[in-house]
Amino acid sequence: MKIPFLTQELIRKNVHEVLNEYERVRRNPVTFPIDATDVFQKLFDLATLYDMGGVINDQIGNGIIGCLFPDGHPSPWGHDKLIVVNVTRNNYFDPTRYNENFTVAHEGMGHYIFHYLKGISEDKKNRPEYCRTHDYSPLEWQANFAAAELTQPLEQVIWLLDGKKPPETVVLDLYEHNYLEHFGASRSMMEVRLETLGYQICRVTGRI
Repeated sequence: MKIPFLTQELIRKNVHEVLNEYERVRRNPVTFPIDATDVFQKLFDLATLYDMGGVINDQIGNGIIGCLFPDGHPSPWGHDKLIVVNVTRNNYFDPTRYNENFTVAHEGMGHYIFHYLKGISEDKKNRPEYCRTHDYSPLEWQANFAAAELTQPLEQVIWLLDGKKPPETVVLDLYEHNYLEHFGASRSMMEVRLETLGYQICRVTGRI
């Protein structure tokens, strides 16, 4: 199947609609850091499971960050409509390198909403999704960008950066604390997000 091209604007629009619906369902304004597990449970009845027993590593494969078992695709845990986050360390995978909330958003916003519900798959078949480290396919890029839009929305980023918009320069040292606290992100996540949005990054005060 040919993977459709999704612009950043289209992904952002769809994520904004999901956030608006989540706000309507919970009857309260969305707050950050956003709880991605609650978003997909309330809106799509998708449960989230954290694999602490090494099931993914033993039964599915090494280097898998997370999995999506959509409707009609039972998991090793016996049921479908499930997002699984790998939190079991072995010689091939270190879960501490990855943000669990972002992984949930990646599987739910990217692979479930943008891909599964639209019948899109790189393997030309409808199947569970296994997300591995160092996978830079178009579907993975789309899922990553969708997850970033859900967990670190552009308008919130601009607000935290005192109104700065791409491609303005951002001195990371000046905004890092508030950014990480507000979004529950890591410094590396902040850097990737800002660079993807088109900001110029200054990592050391006075130097770009």
